[in-house]
Amino acid sequence: GVRPLAPPQAAPAAGAARSFSVFGGSAVRPGASIKRPALASPAMPEEDAPHMPIYDVKGGWFVIYTKDGRPYYHHPEDNKVQWAHPRTGVVVPPAKPMVEREPNPVILNTVRVVGGSFAALWMFAIFGGSPILGHLMGDKNGVQVP
Repeated sequence: GVRPLAPPQAAPAAGAARSFSVFGGSAVRPGASIKRPALASPAMPEEDAPHMPIYDVKGGWFVIYTKDGRPYYHHPEDNKVQWAHPRTGVVVPPAKPMVEREPNPVILNTVRVVGGSFAALWMFAIFGGSPILGHLMGDKNGVQVP
């Protein structure tokens, strides 16, 4: 059967509790704060996340390696972070960046000549160069010329 529509209800008075939940049972009052649920991180499970290796150097210091492999030192009690080793003072310099240099012109030109010749011969053979070559060498309409 068809249900009749419910009669329209009047707006609640100011300060009155308003129903918030789809399932009923919760009332939100003006000015009340709603506690957000604790949601898991949507990015990646913790066991799959990369972890930096941390090693104890003694004396409260820990060595941590950057993604490039350069060590730095952390003392959590004093909240100190430094590049120098706490006992020896040795600082590992950062890795040198790769130097961009021009290609060897002899190798580059050799590759161009050999590769270009190979490509030209290949195109000649694929696109019908063989019959033309046969015609030029003396074959007329499939008959060998004496």
